Amino acid sequence: MSIEIVFDPKWEAACAGLAMGEDHEILPDSDWIRFARRVTGIPDLFMYHHKKTGNFVFAKWLFKPDVCMELEVFDRPPDRGGWMDAKQLKARCVPVWETQKAIADSMRKASDERKSMMENHCHEKAAAVKSMRRRGRDQEAYMVENGYTPWVGEAKGGESYRQTCEMLKNLAKAT
Repeated sequence: MSIEIVFDPKWEAACAGLAMGEDHEILPDSDWIRFARRVTGIPDLFMYHHKKTGNFVFAKWLFKPDVCMELEVFDRPPDRGGWMDAKQLKARCVPVWETQKAIADSMRKASDERKSMMENHCHEKAAAVKSMRRRGRDQEAYMVENGYTPWVGEAKGGESYRQTCEMLKNLAKAT
C-alpha cells in the first residue's frame, strides 16, 4: 500500500481563508484600480466589497476566480475618498522578500557608513595628535590621544564642526 501526499496550493490557500465566497462581491474596474495596475505593473489587482463587514477590499488574484490575497481594506471605495497615492500603493504591493532585502541593504549601508566614519575619526585624531607633537605640544597630544581630553572629528561633528574650524582659521589669520 502506498500513500501519495499531494500539495495543492489552491486548496491550501482556500483553507487559509483566502477563498472567495458569497459574501464577496467583485466590483467592476474603476479608475482607481486601473491606476493601481498601471502604477504597480500587476495586472491581477481588483476590488471587492465584503457584504458582511461593508468594507471595500483591494486584492490580488492568486487563483482567479476562486482565491485571492487581501492587500488593503478601506471603509469606502478608493475612488470615492479612500484614495491611496502611488507611493503608498507601490509600497503596499512590494513582495515581502523585496522589503526584507531593502531593509537589510539599508542596515548594511548604515553599518558601512558608521565603520567609515570611525576610521575617518581615528585618522583625523591621529593627524591632530601628530600636528600637536610637531608644534611641541606633547602634553596636549598625550591627553587627546589617550582620551583625557574630548576630541571630535569632522565626521562626528558635522556642519557645526566645519563652521567652528573655519571660524578658528579666520581668527588665526587675523592675529
